[in-house]
Formats: sequence, C-alpha cells, structure tokens
Amino acid sequence: MRQLTIFLFVIFSGLCAAASSQDYVSVSGSGSWCWFGDPRGVSYNGNVYTGWVSGDGSIFAGKYNIESGITDTYNLHPKFQKDDHNNPSVLITPSGKIAMFYTKHGGGPMYMRVTHRPEDISVWDVEQEIKNFNHPDNRGITYPNPYMLSEEDNRVYMFWRGINYEPTVSYNDDVYNVKTWSSPEQLFKSGPHPESGRNVRPYTKIASNGKDEIHFVFTDGHPRQWPENSIYYMYYRAGDFYNAKDEEIGSMDNLPIEKSKASVVYKADKQNGRAWDWDIALDSRGNPVIVYTRMPKETDHRYHYARWDGSKWIDNKICDAGKWFPQTPKGKKEREPHYSPGIVLDHSNPNAVYLSKPADGNLEIFRYQTKDMGETWKAEAITEDSVYGNVRPYVIRNHPEDGPTVMWEQIHYYQHYTKYDAAVKIDVLRDERNLSAEKPSARSVRNYMKRVADWQIKNPSRHHTADWTHGALFAGMAEWAEMAAADKYFDYLMKMGENNNWAPHRRKYHADDFTVCQMYLKLYEKYREKKMVEKTRQRLDWILENRSDVEIVPFSGKTQERWSWCDALFMAPPVWAKMADITGDKKYADFMIEEWKYTTEKLFDEKENLYYRDARYFDKREKNGEKVFWSRGNGWVMGGLVRTMEYLGKDHPQIGYFQKIYKRMAGKIASIQQPDGLWHSSLLDPETYSKPESSGSGFYIYALAWGINRGLLEREEYLPHVMKGWNSLASNVHSDGMLGYTQPIGADPRNITEEQTEVYGVGAFLLAGSEVYKLAIEDKLSDAKELRVSNYANVDVSYGTVSIDPDKLSGIDLSEAGVISAENYKISQTQLVDNDLDGDMDEFLFQASLEAGETKKYFIIEDAKITLPNRRTYSRYVPERKDDYMWENDLIGFRAYGLKLAKEGANSGFDCWLKGVEYPTTNNRYFTARHGRTYHSYFGEGYDPYHVGSSAGCGGLSLWENDSRVHSSVYDEYKRIANGPIRTIFELTYDESWKRNGKELKEVKRFTIDLNSWFTKVESSFSGEDAGSHQYAVGITTHDGKASAELGDKSIICSEIIDGNYLGTGAVLAKPEPEKAMEIRVDQPDKSHAFIITEPTSEPIVYYTGFGWQNQGIENQKQWEEEISNLKQRVKTPLKVHIHR
Repeated sequence: MRQLTIFLFVIFSGLCAAASSQDYVSVSGSGSWCWFGDPRGVSYNGNVYTGWVSGDGSIFAGKYNIESGITDTYNLHPKFQKDDHNNPSVLITPSGKIAMFYTKHGGGPMYMRVTHRPEDISVWDVEQEIKNFNHPDNRGITYPNPYMLSEEDNRVYMFWRGINYEPTVSYNDDVYNVKTWSSPEQLFKSGPHPESGRNVRPYTKIASNGKDEIHFVFTDGHPRQWPENSIYYMYYRAGDFYNAKDEEIGSMDNLPIEKSKASVVYKADKQNGRAWDWDIALDSRGNPVIVYTRMPKETDHRYHYARWDGSKWIDNKICDAGKWFPQTPKGKKEREPHYSPGIVLDHSNPNAVYLSKPADGNLEIFRYQTKDMGETWKAEAITEDSVYGNVRPYVIRNHPEDGPTVMWEQIHYYQHYTKYDAAVKIDVLRDERNLSAEKPSARSVRNYMKRVADWQIKNPSRHHTADWTHGALFAGMAEWAEMAAADKYFDYLMKMGENNNWAPHRRKYHADDFTVCQMYLKLYEKYREKKMVEKTRQRLDWILENRSDVEIVPFSGKTQERWSWCDALFMAPPVWAKMADITGDKKYADFMIEEWKYTTEKLFDEKENLYYRDARYFDKREKNGEKVFWSRGNGWVMGGLVRTMEYLGKDHPQIGYFQKIYKRMAGKIASIQQPDGLWHSSLLDPETYSKPESSGSGFYIYALAWGINRGLLEREEYLPHVMKGWNSLASNVHSDGMLGYTQPIGADPRNITEEQTEVYGVGAFLLAGSEVYKLAIEDKLSDAKELRVSNYANVDVSYGTVSIDPDKLSGIDLSEAGVISAENYKISQTQLVDNDLDGDMDEFLFQASLEAGETKKYFIIEDAKITLPNRRTYSRYVPERKDDYMWENDLIGFRAYGLKLAKEGANSGFDCWLKGVEYPTTNNRYFTARHGRTYHSYFGEGYDPYHVGSSAGCGGLSLWENDSRVHSSVYDEYKRIANGPIRTIFELTYDESWKRNGKELKEVKRFTIDLNSWFTKVESSFSGEDAGSHQYAVGITTHDGKASAELGDKSIICSEIIDGNYLGTGAVLAKPEPEKAMEIRVDQPDKSHAFIITEPTSEPIVYYTGFGWQNQGIENQKQWEEEISNLKQRVKTPLKVHIHR
C-alpha cells in the first residue's frame, strides 16, 4: 500500500513546477563530479560556491549569485586530469575567503587554492601542494573532504582516501598555511579482503554540525569487490570517536579505529544485496540520517533511508532506482554497474531527499519527503520530459529556505568517469531568474570576454575564414584585442588576414563577402601595411565602376548585388565608411549612404521601427498574428548603424539621418526586452520562441551601450536595459567559455538550445563587452589617481616602461592595482620592485606606447591587477647545466657562465638565446638538454647557435689595457632581485674570477631586462686594490670576422647570417662618455670584436646590450640600426610621468 501511495502522489501532485532539465540554469558548461568529494556546493552570503571537472579535465570553481542569476567561473587548474573523481571540495574560511581542494583520482598530491579576497573567485592565490599529506603507505590521494569545527578554534579536519586505500585524516589550525597540517593518519582499519587479501577501499561520506561533531558513514569496500558490502556508522567529538549508541570506540590519539567497533547500519546479504553509501546528515536532535543503495542485482538498484531514533536504526526503502546510469557501449560489459543515478539528503531538512530515477524513458530528478521516519513518502518531480539524463543530485549546504536548493549533473553522454559530457545544473528556471540590472565589475566583463575569445580561438569554426560568419567574429575580436593586454589576439587576427591574403571573399557584389574587411581596415590603422587595404579598395572601386541598379523587391539571388536583406547593413556599410575615413575619399561614404537609404526605404517598417529581413517577409505573420521581425536581422542593423556612425564621425553632414534611425530602433528594442534580460529569436512573438538568443541580443547590448557611451541615449533610461542584458548574456557562457543559445545560420526566427554556438555570436558578445566594459569602469575612473605620461623624444616608443615612486601614490594598494588607458580602457599589467631588498618598494612599473611628442592619460585602479603568465621577463640560476645563469623576456634570452665552466676556459661574455616564442623557455630549454636533445638546434621555441667561447659574446665588459681586452672569468655568485612580469633584475658578482686572471678586483654587475625590449641594461661597479680609474671596453664578437661591424659615437652594431637568418647584435654606452668605438680583427679564434671604449673612470659603467633575430621580426640590418638609434634616443630622453590628481 505504501508504494501505491507514492505512485498516486507522483501523478496528482503539483508537477506543473517541473520542467525539462534544459530549462534550468547551467552553473557549468561542460562539468561533472563524483559523490565522494564534498562539500561540492556551499551557499554563503547570497552566493553558491561550487566546483567541477570540465570535459577537458580542468578543475573549475563556480560562483552563482542568487539575486542576479549570474555565474562566474575560474579555471583553477587547466587540463588537470579528465576524471570526474577530481572535483574540488569547498571550504568557506573564517575570513570569507573561498578555499578549494582537489587531487587526481588515485594519484596525488592534494592541491589547495584560496581566493585572494573574500567572496571573490576572480583572483586566487597561487596553487599550493599540501606536501604533509604524502605518506609512504598512500595508495593515492582521492576524495578531499574538509570540515571546520568552530568550537575547536576553527580547526579544519581533512579526510581523504589515502593510507592503505583507507580513509585518512589530518588537521590544521591555520588553513591558509599548507605547512602546518598534521601528519596524516589512517582513520579506521578495515583489514584485507577475506578472499583476495587485497586492500578493500572503504567508501566514506561525512557530515558535520560545524561546531563540535563530525559524522561518518562508510562501507566495507567497493561493491564490485564485496558482494556483501555493508554500511557502517561512527562519529567524532572532542578528540574521541563513538558509535551510534554513544559508546567510545577510539580517539584521535590512538588511530586507526577497528571497523568492527563501528555501528552496523545495514548488514548485507545475498538476498538483499550489496550496498553503497550516498549521503549522511543530522536531524534536529543531532541523530544521523543516511541514504544508500541496495543492489540485489546489478540491474536492480533500490534507494534506502536509514535513521537512528536514539536506540535503533529505522531502515526503509524509498523507491526503485533502476540500474546503473552509465551508457554502456553496445556489445560491451558495463564497467561500473553499481553507479546508481544518485540520491542525497537535504542537510537542512533530512526529512527530504533528492534522487534520480528512470521516468518516461529518461533519468529525472525528484524530491521525496517523509513525515514518519521514512515509512511513507510524497514525491515531486523537479525535472520531466528532459532531453538528457539527470543524475547525481547534490543539495547545497546552508541553502536559503526559498532556494536554490539542489544541483545535479545533466549528462549528454556518460560512458565512464573518464568519458563524459555533462553540465552542472541548479534548480533555478532560466525564465524565472531575477536578473540584476546592476553594473558588473569591469574585471568580470574582461574575464567573460577573455574566456569567450579564448574558447573560440581554441575551437575554430568550420566556416571559411573569409566568410561573413568569421567577419563578424573578427569585428568583435579586434575590439577585444584593443582591450586585452596580450598581443596574441592581434597575432590571431594577423594570421587570419594572411590566410585570406587580405582579400574580400569570392562574390564581387555580395555584402556578406565584405564583412571580413572590417578587420583588415582595423588592423591597417594599427600596422599601416598597405597590403591590408589594397584588395578591399580595389573591390570597392570595381563596384563603383560597375554599379548595380537592380531593384531589391522582390527578393531574389540577383537582388543580392545590392543590400536587399537587412543583415547586409552590418556586413558592408562599415567597410565603405571606414575606407572613406582611411583614404579621405568621400566617394566611398557617398555610395554607402545612398545604398543605405534605398534599403531602408524598402525594408524599414515605419510603424514598428524595425527592419524586415527581406521582401519575402512583408506579408508573413507569426503564430500570434504579429509581423515577422527576426532578432538577429535587426541586431545586424543596430550593430551596423553604430559602426557606420563611428567611422563617419559626428561631424559628417549625413550623421543626423543615421542617428534618427538609430534612436527610433533603440527605443523599440528597449521596449521589447524580455524579462529574462535578452531578446528572443522573434522580436514580436517571444512566447513561440521562448529561449534567450545570444547573437541578436549581443548586437543590441553593443548598440545600446555604444549610444550611452557617446551621449546619444539617455543614461538613466537605457543603462538598466544594457546591464540586465549583459548579465543575462553572460549567463549564456559555459564554464569553458563557449557561448550558448546562438541561433544557427538562417533568415528568420528559430528555436534554439543552450548547446548551440556560432562564431558570429561570439563576435556580437565581444562587441557588447567592449562597450559594457566602458560603462562598468567609469565609476572607478572618477575617483582614480590620474597620470599623464609624455614622450619628449623624437622617436616613437612601443611598450616603454614607466616607473613611479610608490611614495607618490600613497593611499593606493599598489599590490593589486592595474593601470588603465583613458584612450581605449586597456588594462596594463603592473609590477612593484624592491631594488635594494629592504622590504620597501621603490618602483611601481607599467608599460605605455606613445608616438614622438605624445602625451597620454592613464588611471591607477585598485583591484584591477592582471597577470599574463605567457608574457613576462624571467631569470634563474641553472645548476643542472654547469651553473649557468639565464635571463629572458618575450623577445630575447641571454645566459652567463658559472663556476663549473671556469676550468673549461669560459669567461664573462654573454651568450644569446634566439627565441621563436614570447613565453619563457628557460626551463624547456634545459629540460630538453637533459633528455638527450641539443638546444643548439632549433626545436620550435628557440635555440642557441651563437658561439661565445673566450670572446665577449654579446656585450661582455672588460678592462681596456695596452689596447687589448683584459677580462674576468665566470661569475662567482648571483642574487635575484626582481623576477617579472615587466622587469627582471639580478646581480652577478665576479670576485675570484678576476683574481684567477690576475686582478685584485671585485665586480658586481646588475642586469635589468624589461618586457618588449631587445636589450638588457647592465650596470657594472668595481672595488678592490686595482679599482682605480680604468678604461673599459664593451665588446661584441664578430665571430672571427664573419660579422660586419658598424661603429657609432656611443654604439656598436654587428650583423651576420646564422643558419640562413639575419642576426643583429649591438651595444649602446650610457655612461661614462665613450672615447671611441673600434673594430679589431685578429687571426685567432674568438679575438675579433667591435668595442666601445670608455673614457678613464672610477664610476660605474652603464650600457645596454642586445640582439634582434629575423624570426622575431628584425629582418635586416636597416631595421636593427633603427632599433639601436631609437634606443639611444630613449636612453637620452626617457618617458616622463606626471601625477595629475
């Protein structure tokens, strides 16, 4: 009778609240988890903090804001291991910082990351390995479970499977310090399997009251190994362990505990089947409540509910669970037949459970409620009619009474814990979110843009790179490239342009085939390379000479010689307007304006203030009787309008025409924004097309934000529309960066799913972000410290380093500050430098690019620091290679020789490392050498073909005596002072090395290398008995005369060809004054040099030495001479900074 009661309730209860799992919010994109590493999700101060393993094995943290409905994510460890056992566990620390713990399945070690600030997952402290957890008897480290007890002074207990495959424990009174965890100890002892003798791997679930108790439910082992796998219980309090009857069974001082002393919850037998534990919680009296599965057969899983009433266990069946949920390949035996769909307790109300079970051919999530200790149950469906299966529910710890309450996995496919495609869902319906119209943080906007851009670059589209789809992507990517602090996005666009030979696509008239030219013209403004515009201009000129006069109504293939469909107003007009701007020839703008007016005359609906997609839609109607106005089609128009107006300029005589259309459309678009914050595929029938579509919405957000930023739209009226739109659009971004809910290629409204993405949607997203970012950051700028940087030299400066005394920036936390350009809102990375290692910072650095005579405005913003791990300066001591010292930036690398080479005749000359990539290569270089490959041959990242021998190499310093070079041996000591990202500083001491060569001298060389520079600055100071006034020589080897030498007043330049590529080396003397530059050719190996000879001096010698390689952009001697000349100007006239306010 009890089973009948449940069945009837499922039929007649209020299932109208249930929905397909696709209608619920996705917290993750691709994401999965196991059920033994907890807590998986915690609600704290209005946010849900959670984590998962993505489809590529990355460890993600997520933060779902309950009020706004927005999820932020952070990739804690990219491509860690594709295995859903590795999901991170969440701990909220007393300060409000979020700590997450994760480890590989059956591997190790365990890692911890902690947010840098409370409740902010956008910035995390460096990943730390918890080395104290390592143990000689570990059988891997798996399933971290951290729990904090407030009545033990916030001591954190960590439990995991480790020693002898058994549950293991450690504790820490300072969770932030990975070195203070106690030595790990085996928690309890199960003993070997009675038949196989192997370790048995008990599986443990844990609950805590957060104050003074921790409760455990565990098994004999894995049900695959134990046909009679049973369920046990014990709990911890104040240093001791107890069974369910409160009988003491052990203590923390005397571990492990014998499993036989724990309470038996369920004693398995062949008839009732093996068991597996799923969850444990505490009722209002502190008694344990347990849910688990019984499996009489592998195809017969049953959910059970066991509850301690103070004297005995009351154990009742809840319902049948079907069989395993993994999707077994046809013809194969299931590898995990005991993987039930999943059940979990509501820890806030353990009378309720959430479970997954079969329903109408799929796996759905249900909530079951009991009022009589599990005797009878009422069931309510959470999901129904789902396209995908739904498994492994997890109730959020400390969830609000009105939710959200439960998360689960929506499985697109799941064959194995290493072969899956799933997403983490939360019980919030997309259409019922209360999306906020508050401004997001500027950091958040940037993070979303970066994630989306990076995902798209890593997942290229199938479309031709000159196709209109890519043209829209490139338009947005170009705006992001301007904002981003990494050149890789411009490099990506350059590569695409080269792939296309900088030409429009195939069709001569068709507007779509000009879209890609928007990117070409944008890059031309940056690089001024004629090839980027000439083919576009030729095509435009051809159209002007062969102008089509076809009528665009009715629509046909022939009519597409003109802009007969509204999409065309994005594709082509900005190209014509920009060409007029670049060339100064008004004929391009005149043509564009005439054609736009003609298209508008035919396709613009004066009543609705919207454009028909084309003439075929004049008489068509939606299901609700409304006209058919396609969202993306009108999004194209709005995007095209603002880009065209931008390029025409506010003073163009026809700008008023475009502004009028724009304002009419803006008013209409704002008025039909949907409650979910976006626009659906059909603008006037959003009920039929009920999903929020990303591409059209992206263009609307872009256009409206653009108008606010330029004063064309009233801020108070339109800003809420923009911000609510952006917050909703950002929620369509999966955790891996994929933008979902994008309608595929078409011409009219269609229904969509969250898995659908397209490159043009990404382009719209990035365009929107570029304008929303300006709105998000403007409040900070009004109170920010303002700087003016001036370049008084007569040469342009590209990425010059700006230095400010931190004492002049008092009141700002410079450790977390970023510098933002007032010109394009680009954030530059920063660095603090302690030049004398006294603990006080001496310089605050960032980089700026200015033309000769130019002044630019910048702002210093707290909490805006960015890091670019792949573009930085770097140095280190290399003991594994004869004490080398290596230093590098994104362009060049050097090394100096150490003590182990002294006996081999090495000296103080500098070796050149030719780089082919911008990221640091030192470690890979020496790793390659240790594993049998020579770094003297090019291996993709760079190589060392440069011979030094006994020469000065590239910039070695010597005494100049009797018209000859007197040099030291190798360096004796090193000291690293700063190590990037912008500037690396270190010192090498030459003491005994001079004495070995007969001089009572001590020399300290300070080296400084900046990012984006072809040169290292060297400051050399001498002391000792022989340290009087000397002449010095900065030398460059000419490799026995193979290199040509050019001598300047303060410089030397050498040019040679190595392995078919140009290499230029050189040096510039800053002080003291030079006496002469000279070349010496000697018929002996390593003796021929170009030198700069100083005046006699007892002061430090300051000079710059460097090189440029053809594969890094220095093509020939002329280019290298320009770099040397520019350096001399910059040394003479460095950038100046003025603090304006």
